[in-house]
Amino acid sequence: MAHTLILASRTNPSGAHVFNLPGAAIDQAGLIEAIESAIPGSSDLLSFAPVSLPFPSEIDHDGFESLGEVPLTPFAQGIGATVSILRSLADSGRLDPAEHGL
Repeated sequence: MAHTLILASRTNPSGAHVFNLPGAAIDQAGLIEAIESAIPGSSDLLSFAPVSLPFPSEIDHDGFESLGEVPLTPFAQGIGATVSILRSLADSGRLDPAEHGL
């Protein structure tokens, strides 16, 4: 995300532009599957109500290529990286749930 912001700041478009970041459309079951892959046994602790949210199934990414070579992290890889960061913070005593309202 930061890399994309830096790319956008270095472009010189005329006028105002809005871009939708590309990525995978993942449903709740796909999210739980990705978390389970990163944290085996976690799916026993996770649940969701199988409802459709009022979001479009496809999002227009036209014009995004004008920013340059934008990196795209695969969804499961992003979940794995997030788990790694959170584990590292927890192991070093820097992840205090109370500080985050939990």
